[in-house]
Amino acid sequence: EEVDFDAVIQLMTSPHTAELHDRHAYALKKICRQCAHGFLLSQLEPLTALLQLVVERFYAGATVFGPALCEVASVASKPMVSRKTSDMLQFGECQPAYISAIVAAMGAALPPQDEPPDDPEARKERDAVAARNEKIRIAIAHMLASWARFGLVEETFE
Repeated sequence: EEVDFDAVIQLMTSPHTAELHDRHAYALKKICRQCAHGFLLSQLEPLTALLQLVVERFYAGATVFGPALCEVASVASKPMVSRKTSDMLQFGECQPAYISAIVAAMGAALPPQDEPPDDPEARKERDAVAARNEKIRIAIAHMLASWARFGLVEETFE
């Protein structure tokens, strides 16, 4: 089944649906289920554009994207899938932008720097945010370790 990245990007950027973050996160998780064995090399360019939107929304405080980012990193930790032998030559140059897009989520998933509050409810909420952010960082770190193990095309990096 072909993934329609344009439809998901349209869903996220349309003025009528731009604030429906739950639907956006669900759509991203659905893409991850469809690509459970690894993303296609031919999908890197639209996937990168989608990830940039997701990370931008996550930075803006849409925390619903946290679990979706973990799922993307999980699928991304698998080797890229090519349909043709020329896919790496044709789409390999998209890898640096793709990696940059997903690694950018680590900046939004930093541990809280402020002191823990005295209020038990506020402390519980802060701890939940810290745990979510830690899961994101671990998932992305695992993805990077997997890419280091499987390797990348050296010529695509400067």
